[in-house]
Amino acid sequence: MKKNLPNLIVVGAQKAGTTTFYDKLQMYPDFYLPHKEIKYFHRDEHYEKGLNWYLDHFNGYEGQRYIGDITPDYMAYSWTAERIYKDLGPDTKIIFLLREPVARAYSQFNFYRMNGVESSTSFEKVLKEEYIDLSMSTFKNWYTPANYISRSIYLPQIQRYLEYFDRKNIHIIIFEELFIERQPKALEELESFLGIQLVDFYQNNVKSNPSLAPRSKLLVKLKYFIQNDLRLVINLVKKIFGKGVVHSLKNSFNKASYTKTEKLSPEEKASIRKKYFQSSIDELEEFLGRKISSWH
Repeated sequence: MKKNLPNLIVVGAQKAGTTTFYDKLQMYPDFYLPHKEIKYFHRDEHYEKGLNWYLDHFNGYEGQRYIGDITPDYMAYSWTAERIYKDLGPDTKIIFLLREPVARAYSQFNFYRMNGVESSTSFEKVLKEEYIDLSMSTFKNWYTPANYISRSIYLPQIQRYLEYFDRKNIHIIIFEELFIERQPKALEELESFLGIQLVDFYQNNVKSNPSLAPRSKLLVKLKYFIQNDLRLVINLVKKIFGKGVVHSLKNSFNKASYTKTEKLSPEEKASIRKKYFQSSIDELEEFLGRKISSWH
C-alpha cells in the first residue's frame, strides 16, 4: 500500500449522520481523519489536480490502522465509485450511512434553505417539481441539482459501488439503528466490519451539523457571499485560540441567524414516503434481507 493511501471511505448519504460519525471516529487512535469532506472524487476541478494533491491532505498520517475520507457526496454521483476503485484499489472499505428517506430529504431541504441556496419554503413543492435522475450524472455545484428525491433512493447508489467492490468490503449503517435506537447489533456489526472494538461509542451525546431554519434571510445571504473569506478567518481563529473558541462563535452566530425547523407531522411524512419512496424502501429491504422497522 502506498504511503498515506486512504483505506476507509464513508461515501454518504448527505444529511444522514456523516458528521456525527466523523466526530465519533475521531475519539479513537485507530483512525486518521484529517478533516471531513475532502471532495476529491466527485469534483472534476479537484480530481484533475491528481492523486498527489489528494494524498497531501493525509500528510499527518502516523501509522493509524485506518486512513479515512468522509465525503457524503461520493455516494450520489455516478462516476465516483469507479474513481475510488481506480485510485485506492478494490480492498478499500466503503461505508454507507442511510437515513429514513423523507427525514433525510427534508433535512437537506432545510440545510439548503439555511445556507441561502434554496428559495422555496415549501418542501412538497420542490419534491413535486424535481426531475428524478437516479443516475445523478450531472454536477453543477454543491447544491445544483438538489436531487432531494434521488439522493434518498439508496439502492441504485449502492449498486454502483457493487460494480467495483466486493460486498464484504461494503458496510451499510442505518442511521436510526446506530444513533437513535442505539441497537447493540448495529454497533457490533460496525465493529466486526472494522475489526475494532469501539469502546464508549455512546459516551458523548454528539449531534453534529443539524439543519436549521433561517431567522434572517439577510444574514444567510451575507454568510453565503462571504463564506470563502469566513472560512479563512475561522481557520486562523482555530489555529490561534483552538477549536473551542470557534465552536462557541459558531453557536452564537447560529442562535442569532437560525431557529429550529418545523417538523413534518407523522401524516405528512407517511404521505410523502408513500408517494415518493415506499417502492425504493421495499427494494432496499429485499436487498438487505430484512425490514428496517424504524422507517415504517
